[in-house]
Amino acid sequence: MSDLSNVLLALPEQFTDPTAGMNLQQLMWWDGLKSGTPVSLAAYEQVPSYRAVVDLFGGSTGPTFANALYKLNKEHAERVRDLLKKHGKKPQRLTQADVTAVFAYGLGKIEEGSAPSTKAALSGLGKDDAWVNSVRCRKSPKQNLRALEQHADHPVLQTISGSPLEVGPLHEGTMAHSLKAVRKHFLNAQMLELIQSQVQAEVAKALRQHDTRLNIIESGEHWHDIARRMRAEGKGPKAIATTTGQPVNTVKSWVRRNLTA
Repeated sequence: MSDLSNVLLALPEQFTDPTAGMNLQQLMWWDGLKSGTPVSLAAYEQVPSYRAVVDLFGGSTGPTFANALYKLNKEHAERVRDLLKKHGKKPQRLTQADVTAVFAYGLGKIEEGSAPSTKAALSGLGKDDAWVNSVRCRKSPKQNLRALEQHADHPVLQTISGSPLEVGPLHEGTMAHSLKAVRKHFLNAQMLELIQSQVQAEVAKALRQHDTRLNIIESGEHWHDIARRMRAEGKGPKAIATTTGQPVNTVKSWVRRNLTA
C-alpha cells in the first residue's frame, strides 16, 4: 500500500464529518447555513436540535460565524428595547433578589415533598402577570447558581451535597429547570439514604440472630429443644424465632413438621 493510500485512510479519523448522526431536518438546516441562510433567533432559542446545528456550525467555521450570531442576538435585544420604549413600557427585569426568593420558595416545597411552581413563586412577589409570564421562561443560569450558593445551608441542598451520588449541574436553564434538577437529585439522595438505612437494619438484625444462635450452641442446647419448650408454653413462631435467632419461616416449617399433630 502506498504512502498516499495510508494518508487517505487516516483522513476520517483526523477530519470527522460534523454532520455525522444528524437527522434529515438537521442536514437541511446545515445546508442552509452553508449557503448563507440567516440564523433564526426564535428557532435558536426554542428548538434544541436547531440550536445544536447552529452551535456546531459555528464551531466548525471559526469565530466569524460566532461573532455574527452574537451581533444578531444583540440587534434583536436592541429592537425589543426600542419597541418597549416606543410604547411606554419598561423591559421586564429579573433581579438576583427575585431569583433568590423563588429558590427559597422552591426549596421549601421540595423539602415538603411537592414539586415547586415558579409561576406561583413569582406571583407571590407581588408583581403583575405580564412580568411573571415574561421572566419565568427566561434562562438564568448565573442567577440560579448565585441563588443556590446563597441557600447552600438549606436541608435539601445539604442532603444532595452529602450524598455519594454524582450530581450534575443544578443551575442550568430556567428557574423551573434548575429547581426540577434539584428535586430530582434530592429524591435520589433520599432514596439512597433509605436503602442504606434498610441495609444497615438488616445487617444489624442478622448479627443479632447470629449472636443468639452462637449463645445457644455454647450453652449446649439445640434450638429445637427451646422451640419445643416455648411451643408447649403456647408461644408462636415469631417469639420462638426471636429467642432462638432462627428465621421465622424456618421455625414455622420445623413446627409444622415436628409439632403439629
